Amino acid sequence: MKKALIIMMALVLLLPSAALADKSLNFNFVGDCTLACNEDMKGYPESFMSYITNNGYEYPFKNVKALLEKDDLTIANVECVLSDVRTGKRKKTYNFRAPAEYAQILTNGSIELANLANNHTYDYGDGGLTRTKEALDAVGINYFEESNVYYYEKDGIKIAFYGLASDYFDVNKRAMRESIAEFKANGGNAVVVSIHMGSEYASIRTTRQTRSAEYAIDAGADLVIMHHAHVVLGADIYKNRYIFYGLGNFCFGGNFYLKRRTYDNERTSLESMVLGVRLDFADDGEYMGQQVTIYPAYTSSISPVNDYSPILVTGEQADSVIAYMQEDSSITLSPFDSEKGCAEQPYLLAH
Repeated sequence: MKKALIIMMALVLLLPSAALADKSLNFNFVGDCTLACNEDMKGYPESFMSYITNNGYEYPFKNVKALLEKDDLTIANVECVLSDVRTGKRKKTYNFRAPAEYAQILTNGSIELANLANNHTYDYGDGGLTRTKEALDAVGINYFEESNVYYYEKDGIKIAFYGLASDYFDVNKRAMRESIAEFKANGGNAVVVSIHMGSEYASIRTTRQTRSAEYAIDAGADLVIMHHAHVVLGADIYKNRYIFYGLGNFCFGGNFYLKRRTYDNERTSLESMVLGVRLDFADDGEYMGQQVTIYPAYTSSISPVNDYSPILVTGEQADSVIAYMQEDSSITLSPFDSEKGCAEQPYLLAH
């Protein structure tokens, strides 16, 4: 009897932490979502606006909604201004603006949370950002950025979402560290940091991306998600926490055609992903570990034309997404599993 008890205890110790978790929260992250285009592009039949006029607000996320509906929260990097007012337009190459009612695209696509810490939410100045928030408020979409932390609560678990953009990271990183420390000291259970940083269409992350992600985890983050490169980049594990350096474009209305980098390693804005994350907690709220799953995707069902409706991919197409990520990863990524329809990565215990 004693021997059997010892064997049973040993088997329990061998079980992954997920099997012992009392509570789990599930999130999906998608990359750059630009629900708009430049003012001079709007009248063209190839434009994002024309596609919405012809197909409706459910069109952009129709191919992935079934997956996004299964989680507790889907988080997108919303990289545009949602406003019916043109005033405040900044002098830059690309200014992305769509009518305020386009916020309904997010609700119809099962997107519940928007990151606004990026380089396009100020395309029409402070007023444009304010009106974007008003448009999101009107349809029940929550958001976060440098000056606004979003707190998600479920089953007694509280998770903080922080957003930081490249231009403001060094300015705000000390405040982020202090805020995270205060949040956890007051009973906060986990922290997700979203950073908009990197080199556009680059094949590998920058040194600054690596250092910034590690700084965020040193400050108390339990997961770091990055976007801005417009292409998929690699992943790291640092202090038993995942870092993803580039989710790629997702629903990107900024270009009629899929852009391609034509020097060094060619990389297109076609490859993308839905990143599934499960965070596990004990009954008392202690963070126990995380499971990350990559769902390879393409930003468009046709190429090189952009049809603004991302799709999940399988087979060689899925393998290509993982291969691109592996080029920039310091860890060995688990391959795409055709039976599961995803690439499930190793479970990470909290300690």
